[in-house]
Amino acid sequence: MAVSNIVCEWLRALGLAQYAESFLDNGYDDLEICKQVGDPDLDAIGVDNPAHRHKLLKSIRSLREKGAASVYFMLNDPNSLSGSMEILCETPPSNELEMVLAEQLETDGVRLTAHPYSTPDEASVEDQPLTMQNRYWHEFFGYTPADRFLTRCKHVEMKRPPCSESIRHKWDSLTLNIWQKFREAQQTRTIFKTKMRLWRFIYKVTMAVYPRYGVYLVGSSISFFGCKCSDMDICMLACTNANMDTRTEAIYHLQLMREMLNATEQFQDFNLIEARVPILRFMDRRHNVEVDINFNNSVGIRNTHLLYCYSQLEWRLRPIALTIKQWAQHHNINNAKNMTISSYSLMLMVIHFLQAGVNPPVLPCLHKMYPEKFCILQPNDFGYVDMNEIMPPYKSENRQSLGELLLGFLQYYSIFDYGKFAISIRIGGMLPVESCRAAKAVKNDVHQWNQLCIEEPFDLTNTARSVYDAEIFKRIRAIFLTSYNLLESTHNLISIFDGYEGPVIKHPDDSDNDSVHKLRGNASSMSNSVQTSPRQMMEMTSAALWNDIRRNVEPTVMEEPVQLHGDKDAKQNANASK
Repeated sequence: MAVSNIVCEWLRALGLAQYAESFLDNGYDDLEICKQVGDPDLDAIGVDNPAHRHKLLKSIRSLREKGAASVYFMLNDPNSLSGSMEILCETPPSNELEMVLAEQLETDGVRLTAHPYSTPDEASVEDQPLTMQNRYWHEFFGYTPADRFLTRCKHVEMKRPPCSESIRHKWDSLTLNIWQKFREAQQTRTIFKTKMRLWRFIYKVTMAVYPRYGVYLVGSSISFFGCKCSDMDICMLACTNANMDTRTEAIYHLQLMREMLNATEQFQDFNLIEARVPILRFMDRRHNVEVDINFNNSVGIRNTHLLYCYSQLEWRLRPIALTIKQWAQHHNINNAKNMTISSYSLMLMVIHFLQAGVNPPVLPCLHKMYPEKFCILQPNDFGYVDMNEIMPPYKSENRQSLGELLLGFLQYYSIFDYGKFAISIRIGGMLPVESCRAAKAVKNDVHQWNQLCIEEPFDLTNTARSVYDAEIFKRIRAIFLTSYNLLESTHNLISIFDGYEGPVIKHPDDSDNDSVHKLRGNASSMSNSVQTSPRQMMEMTSAALWNDIRRNVEPTVMEEPVQLHGDKDAKQNANASK
């Protein structure tokens, strides 16, 4: 029996085949996933009949107690189905189940200790979990890591705030605009399920040929910070060869992956990018989802898990973070390849602000709350993390609205002392840049800490090392400062998006006849009689605008106490001294 049809067959045997399509549409397409079904899930699936609910819940209890294998065997045994269908709600004792499994393996001629169901290893087969040791078990149950995430797909899409805020002040219209922008951009449940099924397909193809590989989905797709257009990032893990260069080894394994996936004819446009960190990029033919695969980037798994945990603590984090990400993309400052801020660095900036830039804090420091769970990653030591871990909500005393927090974020990073301090969510505050340069870590490099300094909480490197050009960073700060002034004066989200007038960083794909950096608004009305090239004129205008902003705005913004967040200088000094 095909694994993909097991749920349909199970429901048909129960006499409830009318719910099969609804089960599949809601992501319950495997018996292991169906073990998680409860009353709320039956409501979502549309099972309203009390008798049907009772029959399903009874059978699900048996699935949990005895495993999905019992259903498999009963569905393949005509004698089991000759009587009442309620037999599917009962399962044999565990020792009988083991006997049936042994008989099935003997009938199939399968020896789990022999190739290809086991991999050569000095350790005994009995010393390792069966699900980790042989491919036959995976094929028999059809269960993969992606299936665990499919059980939580209903939590991906936020449709309403978990708590209602009363309309109190002038920032409410801005808060509603932020919420609406977040709702329109967030990753939908359908897109999430599509990505999980792609991950499952890639996982099964990989395990069938290279069962000792690890295939982890990482990034915003499962950290709950993804948007509709986010791609898929996958990390391959495997034992490394100490005698081989790490980059060469990564290219070798990615070439194997390319050949293996290309043979499935499910993907197209393969591109092996042989950069400092090699990446295999390709496109799914059916859904046009872009997939990036890297090799042995274990820190990516850890920081994905960290962001996923933070996303569960406070509902305001995700709307604020995704709105800021859209704002950064609109202004072309969210691309590490262009020497601007990566999405991961931007998320760390948001979390740090909610930890240290507001009083009381919106978010705690997870590294302080769970030091053993979120520890420094040692070389060649991945460790175990539960990528589907459920964290209890954090009860913050901060009652600021989304509008106030967005304004505070722009203000905080407009006046931040980047020359002295580095952002660190590991300590929930700031660190002196010099101490970050001196950190004893394998991958840390003193030359990484230049303009924007953000500590990677697991290997102590600078995640924002792509922002090393002083002139580009000056313009990034100008965009922060101008956006803050516009938003503070208008209370209108459009003013920092389509209605924005101020310094920008132009996308490099635009015409070479224009400057890479240009000015909208006032710059467009300058006299055409200036005897300089367009590039020189725009560069001079941008520099003049930045100097003008610093002269006119900094005295009022940087010298006066920040009323929104309290005394920031005292907080910076206190955090720096830790």
